Amino acid sequence: MFSTYSGFEISSSLTGEGRLTEQGSGKVADFTQSFVVLTSNAQHEAIAQLAGQFDDPFELGQAVRSVLREAGTFRPEIISRFDQVFVFRPLEGIVNAEIAALKIGKAAQEYGVRFCELRTIRAFTFS
Repeated sequence: MFSTYSGFEISSSLTGEGRLTEQGSGKVADFTQSFVVLTSNAQHEAIAQLAGQFDDPFELGQAVRSVLREAGTFRPEIISRFDQVFVFRPLEGIVNAEIAALKIGKAAQEYGVRFCELRTIRAFTFS
């Protein structure tokens, strides 16, 4: 569930009215011609199991909505506004190491640390 009242209110305003009002200035942003992407790792283990059980994306989306609803992860009003649900597979193998290397390199640059170039070597197996 959203940890704050304002998080729920923002989501409701975006998906219901199609607009969002800035509290400080009162300016209104129009979201009627946009789409909003919500990403979450909520219930990821249960959803990963579902992904292997369904070939049809629509059926998988319905099953994911049910899991999120039953777990109380999101309010039913928010879940009912999901037009599509995409389930991504976890990253595997060297991909995690490559991402970590990129993040470490960026952090090192921000702190002025000099380091040698990192190169990744991918191993291939032939059968």
